[in-house]
Amino acid sequence: SHVSSAPKATLFFPEVKAKLGAHVDLPCVAQGHPPPKYSWYLEDEDGNRRKLSDSDRLQTSNGVVTIRALRMTDEGRYVCIARNAAGEERTESVLTVIVPLQARLVPQEQRVEIGHEAVFNCSVQGQPVASVTWRKDSQQLLADGRIQLLDSDRVLRIQSIRREDAGIYQCFAENDRDAAQAVALLRLDGWY
Repeated sequence: SHVSSAPKATLFFPEVKAKLGAHVDLPCVAQGHPPPKYSWYLEDEDGNRRKLSDSDRLQTSNGVVTIRALRMTDEGRYVCIARNAAGEERTESVLTVIVPLQARLVPQEQRVEIGHEAVFNCSVQGQPVASVTWRKDSQQLLADGRIQLLDSDRVLRIQSIRREDAGIYQCFAENDRDAAQAVALLRLDGWY
């Protein structure tokens, strides 16, 4: 007769990051005798947990949960409990869904007379919210009174346009997961 032994986790990933729309496998493998049975739960920030049941996007098979076509609502703490007659083992995998950053600069090109003002708008999509920095002809652009950065640095406003303001402007959006950039052109009226 076999000596029974409580489940011991041998494979799981504490942190998993995957892109929106991708598919992901969360393994939970435990050794034990008799062979353990697995239950999966999704736990929210308040510690409430609901048992995962199979759907068209989610399958649990032995010690693996597969989620297809990831959505933001799939984020959270996935708890696996491996149980047999001798005991149980709990493992956790925190799933983070990454939304790729996209940046757009509007307008992409503008012509302004000397002495007038120019406004560029950097619109950023993606999660989490990114920090925005600006460059002009590859040099970092800093606010100095005449040059203003507004709306969490999403809007660049240049007052009293001078000749040297003409050129290529870039906005860079960055977060801890991703980066994106967009480019626009400022021309002076009557100058080429």
